[in-house]
Amino acid sequence: MDSQLVYFDLETTGLDVRKCEIIQIAATTDAGQSCNFFIKPLNSIPSEVTKINGLAVVGGDLYKNGRAVESLQPKAAWQNFIKFLRSVHDNVTLMGHNAHRFDFPLLVRDMLKHGMLEELRSAVSTFVDSVKVFQAKLPSRPWYRFKLSDLANHYGVDTTAAHDALEDGRILSQLCHKIGVSSDDISNQKQSLDSYFTMFKP
Repeated sequence: MDSQLVYFDLETTGLDVRKCEIIQIAATTDAGQSCNFFIKPLNSIPSEVTKINGLAVVGGDLYKNGRAVESLQPKAAWQNFIKFLRSVHDNVTLMGHNAHRFDFPLLVRDMLKHGMLEELRSAVSTFVDSVKVFQAKLPSRPWYRFKLSDLANHYGVDTTAAHDALEDGRILSQLCHKIGVSSDDISNQKQSLDSYFTMFKP
């Protein structure tokens, strides 16, 4: 069955998969369909994180680069995310950059927490880490030069708005086209949801 590729990214309050909170969920497609949801965290956002992604809690409201943004409760944000995926296609391949180590385990963690794992399973058929795709596609590139920003700078993709989940998804989409990623390249790196469920131990 054909699947639709969706580029996915998260912004969080830190890098610890067990403890950090998700504060932005976004996804986009090559056709320009997109979703973008913000979540106000229960705890404060470290200043070093705000410096990177511009997100901060001020007076009980969530701000992005100094402007208030509408935020949702975590479960509502994930429900809207699943609804978006289903609106794109009934068979989605979800791609994220370095997602095997970070975004996908976080996704599974929150799906388990909110009792939504089966909803995710019904919406997404396979998961792909674009780092693995690019490493296979660019075997002569040093292993430490696969950060999204490094690749974007090398291939002339604008990163002015980087470290925003929606913009990072768009950057990833552009990189896939610049590098000439094919459907076979993607298929060769596909993982199942179960591989992340097994990897992540609540």
